[in-house]
Amino acid sequence: MAEQEDPENKTEDPSQKRLDEAREKGNIAKSIEINSWFVLAGAFLALTLSFGGPVGTMSPGLSSMLANAHEISFEKTDIGRIFSDSGWVLLTILGAPFFILFLAAVAGPIMQHIPVISMEPVKPQMSRISPLAGLKRMFGKEALVNFAKSLGKLVIVSVAVFMVLWPDRAKLDSFVRMDVGNILVASRDEVMKILIGVLSVFIFVAGGDYFYQRVTWWGRLKMTKQEVKDEHKQQEGSPEIKMRQRQIRNELAKKGMKAKVPEASFVVANPTHFAIAFKYETGMRAPICLAKGIDFLALEIRKIAEENNITVVEDPPLARMLYKIVEVDQEIPVEVYKPVAEVVGYVMRLKARRARQKQR
Repeated sequence: MAEQEDPENKTEDPSQKRLDEAREKGNIAKSIEINSWFVLAGAFLALTLSFGGPVGTMSPGLSSMLANAHEISFEKTDIGRIFSDSGWVLLTILGAPFFILFLAAVAGPIMQHIPVISMEPVKPQMSRISPLAGLKRMFGKEALVNFAKSLGKLVIVSVAVFMVLWPDRAKLDSFVRMDVGNILVASRDEVMKILIGVLSVFIFVAGGDYFYQRVTWWGRLKMTKQEVKDEHKQQEGSPEIKMRQRQIRNELAKKGMKAKVPEASFVVANPTHFAIAFKYETGMRAPICLAKGIDFLALEIRKIAEENNITVVEDPPLARMLYKIVEVDQEIPVEVYKPVAEVVGYVMRLKARRARQKQR
């Protein structure tokens, strides 16, 4: 078991079944930095629209209300009207920005993956309350990487803010001599510049973090060769798979390919998805396709070939190409002569070596 869990033994890409199971459990590649970038972009858009729209039009009314506060009647009906008017003013000012921020917060996760609803992450687990597991999370490799990322992010953002504010350092000194209205306008301009600078730099931080999270997530889901074999056996043992295999065998029999595969000289395939059986003998102009199939049909062709000691050559790119362009009972087209000739040469050399071994 220790060998199987060793990351160095996980050399195989995760199967679709494993990816689906991980997604159902909420185990997906996601970057918090992507979410943060969208929220910052939403804040920038909200501030831009607010300062140019509702805030600009409503601020004179609010100023007038404050300036004439001594004339406001405190009768019950007047107080209700004042609160109602003020509420609508605040809703007008804050409604759109908050809605934009909400959309930005939702857009970040959606841009990374299809929304997943799973209770698995919130289920109680002993590893979450184990002191030893907690120490591993605090001082493990992932914690150190997160600390380095946070430190790097802080340095990058600080440099971006410094570069934005440094040319305006003289203007910042003059803030102490400005009245409140001018300070708000000047501050708005500086805040906008800072947000633009941070957004421009942070998009690279977010992109790099997403790439790192994707690679790490894929590495965690990788499988050992034994896990691939076990999963394949498990799938073969299910009633649905057995039923499908029977259907494939019937389909092979109907098409006459099952009887042709034992006559093949070699089969070109990738591990599981494509298989094409060819017949080639000395004097023939080019190999002829006897049978071809994908998925379960491909597995059946391979099985028949192995039972009849027919050489199976695994070449995924060539197998995909041949499946698309070669038809059953037809010669291979001219454009694939060279790669198929290399396969034929390999098969001939293999047969000759086996013959010499038998003679010994």
